[in-house]
Amino acid sequence: MKKLDGIFQKAVIFNGDKVLILRQSSRGGMIKNDQWDLPGGKLEKDELLQKAIRREVREETGLEINDFILVTGSIESFKPKGKRLGLIY
Repeated sequence: MKKLDGIFQKAVIFNGDKVLILRQSSRGGMIKNDQWDLPGGKLEKDELLQKAIRREVREETGLEINDFILVTGSIESFKPKGKRLGLIY
């Protein structure tokens, strides 16, 4: 099996029957009105999975999460980012 080029994680955060989604922005800070995503991101070098998802959620939403479970994972292969493992909590 080919080595992974990275790992990314996303969090599905519920508040009752509602799910938190974030409006995406470009690197320059421009809001993309029609593009949405779950909070999350990539692991930093030598970072533990649980620490990384907590950090990403805190950075993107200001929320502190403590309880979470892994729902699913998949390997995707897209250029230019290469082959990555994606985890959803």
